[in-house]
Amino acid sequence: MNLILCGPPGAGKSTVGTAVARELGREFIDGDQWLEARWGRPVPDYFASGEQALFRAREAQVYAILAERGGLVIATGGGALLDPRTRARLERSGVVVGLTAPVPVPSASSRSTMRAMPVALSVSPSKGPEFT
Repeated sequence: MNLILCGPPGAGKSTVGTAVARELGREFIDGDQWLEARWGRPVPDYFASGEQALFRAREAQVYAILAERGGLVIATGGGALLDPRTRARLERSGVVVGLTAPVPVPSASSRSTMRAMPVALSVSPSKGPEFT
């Protein structure tokens, strides 16, 4: 069974994931870093060049592979669970935990990524912030 961390950029998925994996004696995998290593291309480049569809296809492949493994702590990319098939795969592979970040103060490390990879934010008085 995997532990999957999701949330908007800057929510602390990698920080929390690393700590939890260490505490549980599990392997931690950052999905975006794994994708970058597999295809040798930084994630923001896909968005800067208008190749979001290619990125999402590769992202789906990454999570299909990781969902087949067990005992992982996985930090997903900010939009990974927007694809219903990817979301279902990850949900079947373990427990999905959503992390939140204060709005509008993302971490300094995520600001450049957020500029390159736009995430739509809507704020509902009843539901709070929702990232799509």
